[in-house]
Amino acid sequence: MATLEIGPLTNFLDDDEIAAIMRALEEHGAPALDGDGDDDAHVIESNIDDDLLADFRDQLEANDAGCDIYLPVEFEDVFEAAGYTIGSAPALLLALANMQDDIGIDEDDEDDDDVDDDDFDDDDIGPEPLGFDDDANAIDLKDQHMRHLWRAFHRGANAAIHRNVPLFVRMD
Repeated sequence: MATLEIGPLTNFLDDDEIAAIMRALEEHGAPALDGDGDDDAHVIESNIDDDLLADFRDQLEANDAGCDIYLPVEFEDVFEAAGYTIGSAPALLLALANMQDDIGIDEDDEDDDDVDDDDFDDDDIGPEPLGFDDDANAIDLKDQHMRHLWRAFHRGANAAIHRNVPLFVRMD
């Protein structure tokens, strides 16, 4: 199972890993991070099925946006640093927009770009389980789960930018 989570680099990485990422940012001509943002980490989505995430990441990679960490600064290239694939949260939003038709997301389905602290309730155990009609098939269910995951990534990228902290795709 995997988790989408936002929070400061210091909550997830050691000093050597952070230094390696900062050096790589500079080497790739990407802007430096402004501080380390909010002190708290927040789970965007948890208990993500590994196979579903692998399929979703394949689509992200086809859009040059399959990463382990999305930083809240704008740059184009995805790069490796400290054993992680690093990308830009604004570039993730562009990739998600490109994927929108393939996944079956309507513009009305998109989450609002404004992120509210109420979006992160520590007592919340996640969304209601996705259901389907008795005669729906496995493909319809997978499509439904892919749309749910698209929305979680969209929400996470917006939250990362809004709070000025990275978005982490963590394998548990």
